[in-house]
Amino acid sequence: MGVDNDPLVCENIHIPLSSVRHDLFRIGHDGAALLDRLMHGGKAPNEPILIPPCGVETRASTDGFVAADPLIRSVITFFQGNLGRDIGVEDAAGAVALPIHQLKAHFRNMIGESVYATLIRLRLFQAKRLLTQSNHSVKEIASETGFCRAQHLNNAFKRAEHCTPSDYRERERQHAS
Repeated sequence: MGVDNDPLVCENIHIPLSSVRHDLFRIGHDGAALLDRLMHGGKAPNEPILIPPCGVETRASTDGFVAADPLIRSVITFFQGNLGRDIGVEDAAGAVALPIHQLKAHFRNMIGESVYATLIRLRLFQAKRLLTQSNHSVKEIASETGFCRAQHLNNAFKRAEHCTPSDYRERERQHAS
């Protein structure tokens, strides 16, 4: 886990490094306000000014979807690159040039999960990231993560997280405060 979220560093190493996303706008704004106050005779604060980070930029170093098996990695990479599209198991099989039944059997044997379940987990993972790191509507997030409509995302979310996407967003924002 890195702390500077410098894409040049974090994305160009053997295993891309997840990193803390700082609130650079607020750091600049609060720094300028403090400088202005000091330049006009104000006193420096007794305690350091702490500005909480915006979150974590998830990359492979902390990605829960990293797999040792090259075929499974290839399918996960295909899914991650196409989450916003209407894709399924057939598309994944085509992307890795395997018959569907072989791909399904390989997933079951290697990770004990279906190809489709992996796709849904990836979509939900991305939806959770967008819910906590953006102000996009649930409808927009559903579209961006490949759910045909907001209600489909809502249903999948309730099954996996036992709450609605909106409730999840609210809960996560309260924890961050």
